[in-house]
This record gives sequence, C-alpha cells and structure tokens, in this order.
Amino acid sequence: MIESARGSSPLVLFSPICSSYGLRLTHIDEATTGIAIGPAEARRLGCAAGAPGLRVVHRFHDDTVGLFEVSDEIHPADRFTLSHRFDAAPDGADPPGTA
Repeated sequence: MIESARGSSPLVLFSPICSSYGLRLTHIDEATTGIAIGPAEARRLGCAAGAPGLRVVHRFHDDTVGLFEVSDEIHPADRFTLSHRFDAAPDGADPPGTA
C-alpha cells in the first residue's frame, strides 16, 4: 500500500489505510513549528541551509486503535500558507464546551 502511494502527499495515506483495515478517522492532531531548515532538507527542497521553515506534524487517530499514522513535513517558510476558518454558532451563542 505504501509503495503504491509513493510520490503522493503523505496526507492521502490515511484513506487507503482506513479502507484496508476498517478504521474510521476520528480526528487529526496538527502541530506546526517554526524551524531553521537543516542542510539535508535544504538540498532536497532547493533552498538555503538555515532558511526559515515550518515543520508540520499530523497525527491521525481512530477510536479503536488510537494513533495509526504520522506525517512529518518540512516546508520552506516562503512556500507555505496556513489558513483556518472558524465558524461562529448560528445563533451567536457560545459553542458547546466554551461557556
């Protein structure tokens, strides 16, 4: 399965893993950290060693088995955009668990 996905985004692996093993993705934990890109990563990414970058780690979870996949990515800072959308409660009330 991993060989068939080689070259694709690591984020697409959770879908065939879930299908093959009967898992249900319940949540993804994401941690984004600012870094200085190391020499080996810089060569692969075509940027200068020590350039600012972001390390993004995703942890994929299922209620039955828990953690079943981790992706660890390095991105040059000038090639990465992080954006979020936060929806307010429709009636303007506090979302559950925040009051």
